Amino acid sequence: MMNVIEYAVSSKHLTSTVAHELLFSFSKRRFIIPAKRDKINNRLIYYLLPGRYIKFSLFASTSHNSTLFKLTWVNVNADNKVEESMIYEYELPYTELSKMERDPNAPKALRMFIEMMPSYHGQAHVEKTDEICDPLSMIEAIKQYLEKKKVEVEGL
Repeated sequence: MMNVIEYAVSSKHLTSTVAHELLFSFSKRRFIIPAKRDKINNRLIYYLLPGRYIKFSLFASTSHNSTLFKLTWVNVNADNKVEESMIYEYELPYTELSKMERDPNAPKALRMFIEMMPSYHGQAHVEKTDEICDPLSMIEAIKQYLEKKKVEVEGL
């Protein structure tokens, strides 16, 4: 039997802060449903097999209208060692999130990730989805979309 490892991500929406992280399976090409919730520590717990995953992260301060969005490679090797490496990081106003969620030009994975954000005093809810898209082209599409958005927001 293959070894699985426990991997935790943040999931909370408090008065002025949001921490929202989900894993995307490289091989299954979709967001993974967490194995369990840890409401006391505001975490979602995954059981991972060796493989490649993409962690979507969003940390927001609603009172400062700021959001940090990150994509990170999460590699679980055969010895169950976890290695993480940054793919992309982007800062944006918190108010932009709802616009992106409704933007038909936004990459589907990004829209879905924003839609699954925890509700107030709640945790993210991940439903089973069909394959979304090829992970590498998804990463590229998200980068291009956000870089274009940066130009629009900053009016450069």
